[in-house]
Amino acid sequence: MRLRLSYMTIALMVVGVHFCSPKKNELNLFIWSEYIPESVIRRFETESGIRVNVANYTSNEEMLAKIQAGGSVFDLAVPSEYFIGILLSEDAIDPFPKEALKNFGNLAPEFLNRGFDPGNQYTIPFMAGHGVLVYDSAKTPPMKSYRDLWRADLRNNIVVLDDIRATLGMVSRSLGYSWNEKDVSRLKEVGTAFKALVPNIKKFDSDSPKKLLIDGEVKAGFVWAAEAALAMKERLSLRAVIPEEGMYLWLDSFVLLKGAENPGNALEFVDFILRPDIGRDIALAYPYMTPNREAKKLLPKEMLSNTAIYPPDSEIQKSDFFEELGETLRVYDAIWTDAKR
Repeated sequence: MRLRLSYMTIALMVVGVHFCSPKKNELNLFIWSEYIPESVIRRFETESGIRVNVANYTSNEEMLAKIQAGGSVFDLAVPSEYFIGILLSEDAIDPFPKEALKNFGNLAPEFLNRGFDPGNQYTIPFMAGHGVLVYDSAKTPPMKSYRDLWRADLRNNIVVLDDIRATLGMVSRSLGYSWNEKDVSRLKEVGTAFKALVPNIKKFDSDSPKKLLIDGEVKAGFVWAAEAALAMKERLSLRAVIPEEGMYLWLDSFVLLKGAENPGNALEFVDFILRPDIGRDIALAYPYMTPNREAKKLLPKEMLSNTAIYPPDSEIQKSDFFEELGETLRVYDAIWTDAKR
């Protein structure tokens, strides 16, 4: 451990700024729920002597509100790709000295140097994925399109993500429009279609939508792919589908929050997460796509062949990441709030 800590200390001295402040034995992590197994947290604490305090959020918007309200309470957060520009405009994050991460090279090139953060100046990729349709084949006919969610037999019988961009993006795609639609007249149609979908929605749930599917409380849903994969293990009649309209991709990354009190510990934690064995353990517990190519090599073949988790390259190539919407986000907010009343 002394050699590893010595390496980290030297690396921090090289990159400079305020990362050489005296080390405190804690780290404040702000992250989505069900994203890092408790066993991984405990292993890091044992190896490093650093206590990890974990707080959760259910949306990027909630994360920002709590960061703004709490100042420098948190050290690390894990926002989605489209939210990086917003955090930068709010001066909420610091540059991430990736030179201090000896395991940075484990990350696959296709997840690096994306348009939302050229050169990965601020972000370290952690988890990637997409949304899928999932349905109970014992209770409802097969589904192949987002439009199937509006079927009459699904009244009060679907779960959808409590995520404004994912769910309204899905509604937009059901109409043949973009995941990042900005045309006001088209968004009016999206609002009307979303209102028509609400009677079918039993619950909005981004934390653990798999529970309703496993318990048979709903017949179908639009959920994270990993949630679908976990649910399918428990309820064998469930089926996951990449809809004919295509899917969107998301990429959640570690960011160093402005004014973090424990930046050195944050870097040590991220470097730990980038280890192949740790990346494997996280991917096995929460089966999203891992951007860690060395961890991916350690995953079982049946997992890698599961298209609910790792879609075919042909699907990935025609998929989109979310983009920052600017002032158009206000229109999305209005549609979302009005329909959910």
